[in-house]
Amino acid sequence: MKRTLFFGILVALLMTNGPNGRLTAQAPVTTVSALTGPAVLDDWGNRFTSLGASVPENALRTQVRTTIAQMAMFDAVNAVLDGPYRPFASKPVSVLGASPEAAAIRAAYIVALKEFPTKTATIHSAYNTSIAGVPARPEAIANGIVVGEVAANAVLAARVGDHRNDPELEGYTPGSGPGGWIPTPPAFANPQTPFLQFLTPFGYDDPTRFRPDA
Repeated sequence: MKRTLFFGILVALLMTNGPNGRLTAQAPVTTVSALTGPAVLDDWGNRFTSLGASVPENALRTQVRTTIAQMAMFDAVNAVLDGPYRPFASKPVSVLGASPEAAAIRAAYIVALKEFPTKTATIHSAYNTSIAGVPARPEAIANGIVVGEVAANAVLAARVGDHRNDPELEGYTPGSGPGGWIPTPPAFANPQTPFLQFLTPFGYDDPTRFRPDA
């Protein structure tokens, strides 16, 4: 989804540059398998893809969940770095010097637990590995974790009832006539993502304004 990339870019920009364009960096400490800045986003994006494939579920449904995680990470990093961007759901209060990586990891972790409840052991293991590699001091990591959790819960609350978990074909009947989608040969298969028409949009309130006049 293009929106997933969009929020990923914004978080990457925030994690590369702090307020007024100053490079942000925590005091280095010795870590194992450290991931910093945008690499954290890539890592958890890949983890969501793997989780979706392991369920398994429609790949576009997984992309919706990944977008929610990206929004949570964006709000968390925006809060930690006191970014100038409007948050999606919240901008939690953050202690100066909190780790943006820890905030992003915790945000993605909380969303993953919610979106893939049957994969808790895998998610816990991924989180422990990821948070252990954050190149920051313990108190900076702890402060980032607090912000990430608040940000994630706010995004999840904002997406309650967004229809992302609706059954694939509920409320959908193939159309007919010119311009209407119908099953096609050779498989005459069902449509792949009819649930998306009911999904609450991420970046705007009324999708009808983007449709041509009748």
